[in-house]
Amino acid sequence: MEKRFARSFKKVLAGGKVTFVVLSVLIFIFSSAPVFAANPASDPNNTGNWKVNWTFTDEFSGGKYDSHRTAKWNYLNTNWAGRNPAMFHENNVRVSNGLLMIDTINHNMVNNGSFEQNNLTSWSTWGTAKIAVGSTSKQQKPQEPIYRGKYGIQLSASSGASQYISGLSPNTDYKLILYGRNINGAKISCSVKNYGGPDKYAGIDSANFKLATIAFKTGSSNTSAHIGFSNMHAAGTVYIDEVAVVKKWIDGQEMKGDYYYTAGTLRSRNLTSRGYYEVKMKVSASCTTSSFWLRNPSTQEEIDVVEAVGRSIFDADSRYHMPTNLHAFKHDLHLPQTIDTGVDLANGYHTYGVEWDANKIVYYFDGVPKRTIWMSSVAWATDFSQPQNVLIDSEIFSWHGMPDKGFSTTLYVDYIRAWTK
Repeated sequence: MEKRFARSFKKVLAGGKVTFVVLSVLIFIFSSAPVFAANPASDPNNTGNWKVNWTFTDEFSGGKYDSHRTAKWNYLNTNWAGRNPAMFHENNVRVSNGLLMIDTINHNMVNNGSFEQNNLTSWSTWGTAKIAVGSTSKQQKPQEPIYRGKYGIQLSASSGASQYISGLSPNTDYKLILYGRNINGAKISCSVKNYGGPDKYAGIDSANFKLATIAFKTGSSNTSAHIGFSNMHAAGTVYIDEVAVVKKWIDGQEMKGDYYYTAGTLRSRNLTSRGYYEVKMKVSASCTTSSFWLRNPSTQEEIDVVEAVGRSIFDADSRYHMPTNLHAFKHDLHLPQTIDTGVDLANGYHTYGVEWDANKIVYYFDGVPKRTIWMSSVAWATDFSQPQNVLIDSEIFSWHGMPDKGFSTTLYVDYIRAWTK
């Protein structure tokens, strides 16, 4: 089509019929520079004379994510693997039909492994096994009966629980991971059996929660295993939480430590400075986060534009909330504030923006200013003169709940845009 158009254009030139308007149109059509007509949602008439910062602007319209990755973004955060128990994985970030999509997936083969159903469904128990209940605080205290989320399992003397795990792949490396703590003389014993190899065991003897791991490889024809844990002593109490069986390798990436979810992130390859930054996205309809933020990788200042949770298990109103924050981690100082948007953020696309200059930081929702932090009121304001990366990601915030086996959800991003003056 372009070749035919070029031939026609030559004929027009030969006939001397080209006008200034036609030339202008052709220059616009064939220009290789990226173009979009929008001004910042915060300044639709561009009275502030904003200029597009193309280094941090992406419409995700090319259809080839590799080009975006190479030019602008890292698909992994080189300073952070992800918030436990969700590890960033490159395959969870994709571009299609003009959208960036970031998936969060639970790879745990254990049913009800985090006990967040507030019951022991899928577990075979003996003795006095029962649900343990903790707080919903962001950071559990050492004396809590749970490790993450809100629920776990409690085992008094001579008690235990087990589960038959099906759907495993033959001749494949897996690991059983769980957290446990014991008090008053109790001891924890964990096991993996009937997987095509010798029985394997691990123990925990700690008053604070400690991670136990048993690595095993299924036999050439084995697709199942039997896992269990117990307090076989005549006294004391055991608490168990976050039980998972996960492949050691998922799509070429090793699942280290206690990770059993995969999530996704984009992190700008370059550092940016003051300006206006905006994302248009549809929040994931789940208890995972949909976050847009800026952060200095060295000095660790952070501007959280939004950390939305579309469907918290513990807070029904989270779907309306735009949590914002300003962090200076080296000072252990934080300025959180949650904005009530009045709309269900998982039901449609909305814009989330931040204006960052020497005097203030302003947070915007759908182009409307919702929060202003004046630097004159912040003792550590000079820290925010440092350049920062632009990031977008999904994470697991355990205080909003732990998605169960088979869980998968997606954050949809229409664009990321940036402007400077």
